[in-house]
Amino acid sequence: MGTVTPVDLNPTPSLATAISQPTAATFDPTGQFLYVASFGTDRVALVDTNGAVTSRIELAGSPTLVDPRHKRGPRGLALKGASQRLYVLNRISNTISIVNTGQRKVIAEIPTGSFDPTPQGIRDGRGFLYDARLSGNGSAACAGCHVDADMDMIAWDLGDPGGNMATVVAGGQTFNLHPMKGPMTTQTLRGLSSLAPFHWRGDRANFQAFNPAFGSLMAGTPLSDTDMQAYTDFVMTIRFMPNPYRNLNDTLPASIQNGDPNAGFNTFHNEEYNPGNKCNNCHTADPGPGSSLLIFDQNLPQPLKVPQLRNEYQKIFFTNSGVRDPSNQTISGFGEMHDGVAYGLFVFLSNARFGVFANDPVRKRNLRAFVMCFDTGMPPAAGYTRTLTAASAAAAASDWSLLESQAAASKIDLVVKGTIGGALHGLVFQPGSSNYLTDLPGVGPLTRAQLLGYVQAGDTLTVMGVPAGTGVRMGIDRNLNGVLDGLDPVH
Repeated sequence: MGTVTPVDLNPTPSLATAISQPTAATFDPTGQFLYVASFGTDRVALVDTNGAVTSRIELAGSPTLVDPRHKRGPRGLALKGASQRLYVLNRISNTISIVNTGQRKVIAEIPTGSFDPTPQGIRDGRGFLYDARLSGNGSAACAGCHVDADMDMIAWDLGDPGGNMATVVAGGQTFNLHPMKGPMTTQTLRGLSSLAPFHWRGDRANFQAFNPAFGSLMAGTPLSDTDMQAYTDFVMTIRFMPNPYRNLNDTLPASIQNGDPNAGFNTFHNEEYNPGNKCNNCHTADPGPGSSLLIFDQNLPQPLKVPQLRNEYQKIFFTNSGVRDPSNQTISGFGEMHDGVAYGLFVFLSNARFGVFANDPVRKRNLRAFVMCFDTGMPPAAGYTRTLTAASAAAAASDWSLLESQAAASKIDLVVKGTIGGALHGLVFQPGSSNYLTDLPGVGPLTRAQLLGYVQAGDTLTVMGVPAGTGVRMGIDRNLNGVLDGLDPVH
């Protein structure tokens, strides 16, 4: 295995030169340098084999222009060396910038399709999350820690030695919070629409209360009220991905890591670890955010808000051995709790505060298994696809039936994309009549048997579960090109 040598793309960052959130790279055919997409600052860097940035190609005109509402967001690169053309996929603006690599400048910017399906509220607000030009030197953005609106799996000590005590009122109680909060792990931005107040200590009444961080944390300028509202409106649309440990029909599996999730469900909701105390007393919803309750006892260094559990499966494999252990799937240096010190729910539940659970390995394994499967609010069938050809249709039949049953249960909508009689079409499943509405007037509805007939005759169709309520515009609105807004990793 070769040696990995880290390099700093921003030894002396400035608004006009910073390379923030690199997302794609491709080598020039000579092998002497590579192109690197800077997602945060809308430019492409030329980086030599020593890791030094030798040149930059601006995608948004002026290198110091700050315009989050019209941010490009370069996410992918494709190089045609012989023609001196570099194609840059701009994920936020849904455009492709065409670069003349000889001149090292953009010669055209074209849309990725005939219609941009992105809702206006997302277009107006998404750039504020990713735009590093909102920081003082162009190197930082909210998404630097909240990667793709999620988390970086790191704890940050962002206390203010010169700050003042803060007062928070929650659940009828008043808490005084010290400005030196200590290290706290980054929390996700997904699913915030019902989660206020925010932060580990509940010390942000709403999302707008984070606006000062553009100045105090990123050395930039706080947003105007209008821009901050646009940013807030966008963030409140972000939803969780499906939990990968749940069954495709949205039920709990029989076992995970030697634990029984179904028994864990019962323990979580119905069994007391101390008299009068159950897990569900504080973590009050499944799916759901937990609660707005702040708690404080002798086991905690300061008042803390009850955290949500919808993304707990992402944190559960941390170990504190100091050694990367493939068998334990350690993927970060931080685990459970606000400061990330607890390595795994089994160890976390061994704390004496959990009473009879603390010394009960069966219940702890079952609880861990259940929390790993905690419902995110997005059914597992959303985003699941099967492509049907004459050769694969029989093998996909059971999954197709399951998707239809999930649509009938109103958990998802079911769309179909592909060819019918050799022409591209889209359809959406109608559970009430068990047939498929087509995208052209006068054609259909078609039954499943009719669709199978087209497949057996040589057509190819892909069935896909989509979030409930989106099927018509995603299945039969030909302008939408099948974009799955709710499951977009950049959304």
